[in-house]
Amino acid sequence: MRNYKFMWLIGIMLVLSVFLVACGGEKESADITAEVKKEATEGSGEDVSQVLSLVEIAEIASADSAIAEDAVSTKLLNNVMEGLYRVNQEGLLAPAIAEAEPKVSADGMTYTFRIRDAQWSNGTPVTAHDFVYAWQRAIDPDMASPYGPYLMGGMIKNATDIGEGEAEVADLGIKAEDDKTLVVELERPVPYFLSLTSFATFLPLNEEFVTAQGDKYADNSDAMIYNGPFTLTDWDGTGNWKYVKNDKYWDATAVKLDEIIVDVVKETSTAVKLYEQGKKDRVILTAEYAMQYADDPNIINEVETAVFYLKMNQLRGGKPTPLANADIRKAVARAFDKEELANLVLANGAKEANFIVANDFVLDGNGKDFRDYSGDYTVYDVKEAKVFWEKGLKELGKDNLTIELLGGDTENAKKQQNGSSRNLKEIYRG
Repeated sequence: MRNYKFMWLIGIMLVLSVFLVACGGEKESADITAEVKKEATEGSGEDVSQVLSLVEIAEIASADSAIAEDAVSTKLLNNVMEGLYRVNQEGLLAPAIAEAEPKVSADGMTYTFRIRDAQWSNGTPVTAHDFVYAWQRAIDPDMASPYGPYLMGGMIKNATDIGEGEAEVADLGIKAEDDKTLVVELERPVPYFLSLTSFATFLPLNEEFVTAQGDKYADNSDAMIYNGPFTLTDWDGTGNWKYVKNDKYWDATAVKLDEIIVDVVKETSTAVKLYEQGKKDRVILTAEYAMQYADDPNIINEVETAVFYLKMNQLRGGKPTPLANADIRKAVARAFDKEELANLVLANGAKEANFIVANDFVLDGNGKDFRDYSGDYTVYDVKEAKVFWEKGLKELGKDNLTIELLGGDTENAKKQQNGSSRNLKEIYRG
């Protein structure tokens, strides 16, 4: 008798979000992702307070740009901070704190940015030094940034060596020639480098302020300063929060929203009730609610370029786990029905994805989708999964194995846990 413990498994799938919005069939002016910076500029022109009330399904895990790695935290940072580039509502890159497109060397390995006139929310100028400090902080092994070494390694000069402790943080390929001139050196030409500069890990930080806060930096909204379209307020490190228009933002005249109220509501039923009571302007629907409101004129369907996947921990306490065995990983990857998980468990328009790069996300110069060049991987196959499983157990010298899967406490996460656990238990029952 084999014993298995499956706490949670999230299948690989493309996400389709179904929203109820309080503006008829027209798209609401705050997806509160990268779009908020542009969509929020399309106000009515009337001299009235523009307040948006939203729900979020989880708390802010970290507001520190070097540490943030979850969707809620990076979404937050995108609204209160701004990097060299930003992504507009059409999904196109545009200069942000960079005044214009950078000068790029002939070999494609040196980028020189001119920093525009911009301020932090405390009135301090945003300078090239703020980027140097933030990037060095993120690559510092002592910081233990989840994304810094991963995103910079093999791209920013000396990042890999720094991450491995073989070079000093000061050796990172970024320097401020003066307050307005930032030079970045790469290890190799990287066509997507500019797009990364809009990501949270590459946001600037004011060294003087961060250092003064010490270990308390980003613990609450008062322990931060901001250079984005909004400032964060009323956040004590847990629970709800509020965005307030940042009058010091360099493009403040284009921001039409004055305030965005965000409450953490994990249950869809509660969120829908608040929406119907007129207390919330936009809610995300799941499963039965997506079907119930399918014909509602206020429904908006948005396909996100997000792929959920199972992350397998191969080390624990410095020692290999059973998941370090390639055949065990192959077995798990093939052992659950992603199509069933998307269509029957989530039932919100999500699609199975036997890949990582989403459809309609990356196109070549001729408009051809990246997916046309690459096939499917780890397709659901019970028979093949069992073969890999038995092979893996034999290699490990075991006849039983316990695998614990950990996930969130949102409504969707719980459904994924229940549906996937049932699926896997049936496959490996013996």
